[in-house]
Amino acid sequence: MERALTILSPTAVKATLVSSDSLPSSLRLCRRSSEMKKFIFVAFLLAGACALSVAQSGPIPSSLFGQTFISIGNYNTGIPIGNLGKQVQGYWGYVEPNAPVGSGCPGTVNCTHTYNWTILDRYVATAKANGLYFQWTMDESPPWAVNNVGCSLQNVQQCTGVITDTVDFGVFIDALVSRYNVGSSIGTIRAYELGNEVDYSGTPAQFAAQWKEMVDHIKAINPSALIVGYGQADGDTSYAPNPCGAINAGNQNNCFDTIWAAYKAIQSNAHLDAITFHGYPHGYAPHPEIVITGAGGLSNSTEPCQLGYAPCIKQAIARNNVTTYAGGTPQIWDTEGSWGTNSLTGAEQVAYIGRAMLLNWAAGVSHQEWYSWDNGQWGCISCQSADITAYSQVRNWMVGSTMTTPCAIQSGSVWTCGFTTPAGTTTRAVWNTAGSSSYAIAAGGWAGYRDLAGVTTSIGSNATSVSIGIQPILLEASTTSATAPAPPTGLSATVQ
Repeated sequence: MERALTILSPTAVKATLVSSDSLPSSLRLCRRSSEMKKFIFVAFLLAGACALSVAQSGPIPSSLFGQTFISIGNYNTGIPIGNLGKQVQGYWGYVEPNAPVGSGCPGTVNCTHTYNWTILDRYVATAKANGLYFQWTMDESPPWAVNNVGCSLQNVQQCTGVITDTVDFGVFIDALVSRYNVGSSIGTIRAYELGNEVDYSGTPAQFAAQWKEMVDHIKAINPSALIVGYGQADGDTSYAPNPCGAINAGNQNNCFDTIWAAYKAIQSNAHLDAITFHGYPHGYAPHPEIVITGAGGLSNSTEPCQLGYAPCIKQAIARNNVTTYAGGTPQIWDTEGSWGTNSLTGAEQVAYIGRAMLLNWAAGVSHQEWYSWDNGQWGCISCQSADITAYSQVRNWMVGSTMTTPCAIQSGSVWTCGFTTPAGTTTRAVWNTAGSSSYAIAAGGWAGYRDLAGVTTSIGSNATSVSIGIQPILLEASTTSATAPAPPTGLSATVQ
């Protein structure tokens, strides 16, 4: 949630139970302020029920695993990621902090725009050099473009006000897309995100008009670019049915339903290739399960949708009949998520990493951008070696494997998810959100298990249970799927 980040340097921080071995039977203090995020969502109760998750089909891609780097200099090829997250110092206010000058402004004729692409170039070039997916997010505007409305100093002035200089906004988007178009020697921006949380103080109609201006310019230059949005904080509030902000009237301006209706009214070709949200838990709690379920109070009684983030977003997609430019159903992307503040213990951080990645895929999230790798006070993975190891291990468990049984509560507080590896081995991730317990297994059914520290432990053929806790382990079956025997060789036949 980079809006709360006051960047003082490239590496600055954000201001500042026994269970059976049967198959599963079932399946926010809002983390947003603007100098530790600006608001607390409060909303009325809308009855809901926990929904079954549906595993995404096919092998899990490496692009699920993304990281945000406050300083791109902290990226190295040893980090196992598939996409780059927020390019904090690549927003419009950083690239063009000063108004264009000339007798012909706004525009391009006798109007000179001065851009500083240095940092954004580094992000895009790094993505290209390492085969990583890259997107750009529209987050706030320079003061000259909004008549100095809603501005605050974040290394440069960035503002939430309504863009009044729409002509020069279009000129900037043209320059941005042209510089990083398909085939660019620097690299390509493959997706454009329309907004970031509540970093916009206009009405839904004004926000929709900004979307249209941005999308029209993007598509005119790069028709293949993906349009994604709109980076809202909590899926069980912003993507809930209207009025999503009944108690706090200000939230109504951030309801997806309201903005989408305004957008469709002015945009004849209204589509989104992905619906984006920010997957932080309520109350900075160690409960990544919020992405898939609202059960057990994870989506508390003030949330207008209590199904969990992804299920609420799926309902919003269906309710608003949102389709992609290709005519399909939008993907769900978590473009900023982690445990948020560094309030968890080391063991809880490790547990959160493993569970979050397993649960995101099970919930239908196909693209997750961790926030962040190198921010010492906001979901920092590089701050603890065990976190780096855990992230690498869960990636190893998942990438290339197919989820055959979605992550779900098996019984009590025990969760399981089933997989088949590329080699055909059956595996199962299992953890207990309540703490240590025994997990019953069939004797001889599992050869061993892996943990998030990278340790492999053998399971005796007579063992009927294993110990589990808040950190997932990955059980591995004793045998792989049966394969046909090789054909015999060296045979001869006599024909009479």
